Amino acid sequence: MYKSKNWYRAYPLFHYCHCYPYLHFLFQRNPFARNSIIPYRVMPISGLSEVSALSLFDVQVKHETINAEQIAKSLLKGNLTHQFSDIFQATIYTNGQSNLYFYETAAIIFEGKKDRSEYKGTQTEAVETAKEFVQTKGGGLPLDAFIAEVVPQYDTLATTSQRIVAYTVIFKHQIDGILIDGTSGDSIRVIVDNSGVPYMFRMWRNIISKKLKMTPSLINEQEATKAAIQHFQTVLNINNQLIFQRMKLVYWSASYKEFQQSLPLAWKITLSGREVFVDAETGTILSPLK
Repeated sequence: MYKSKNWYRAYPLFHYCHCYPYLHFLFQRNPFARNSIIPYRVMPISGLSEVSALSLFDVQVKHETINAEQIAKSLLKGNLTHQFSDIFQATIYTNGQSNLYFYETAAIIFEGKKDRSEYKGTQTEAVETAKEFVQTKGGGLPLDAFIAEVVPQYDTLATTSQRIVAYTVIFKHQIDGILIDGTSGDSIRVIVDNSGVPYMFRMWRNIISKKLKMTPSLINEQEATKAAIQHFQTVLNINNQLIFQRMKLVYWSASYKEFQQSLPLAWKITLSGREVFVDAETGTILSPLK
């Protein structure tokens, strides 16, 4: 048994983001992140005219196998206990100060103690720290992983300066230049600050086969955008005009809480700062807003 009724006080980011306001930028891009590293290997496919020159595939995937207990022992020093939580639908390993949440989908969320002081290293050093952490303590770095983005985190309490307190290093994978993307889906996200690595999110599905689509039939940009706008207006009850910002073709990765065996092609559409994924072949909304 745990020593305290509040042993799970450090709630997972995806459930209670307000408990860790310095982590909000994982889902809301930091407006000061002008120095973010954008992946040079991912092609921003933004229309059918560009898609016609690409090879598209039916992709089958399998959730990776993770030894959660081994990872917990490497990250959580001291008296380690674990228990399945009906609240989070995850097995929670804890030493009373840091927690590791292991889901049935093999997703992992690690939360340690953060450091809010100004980060003393460089962006390059943060990237190297993140890579070493994932490789040696975080379950290993997948062979097809690459650095998709590096986002500086600024001190939200600073009023006169943009003081960097941490970096988030985001690893993703792709298929022939088309990104695998989704809402809380496939990625490894590592926060690096002066304490080392106080946070990691890991959700990874391995590609086990891909079969060339001989005659892919994709809905066009106008149809996809119309479906996205209708969804926004219905779910959010928005009457004001939505601002179209961008769209690109991706392979859609479901949430870390969902089991998935295939990756459908999807249009990722950004309207007024919010994203929605539309199945590129059927027009179905893949990531319903809540």
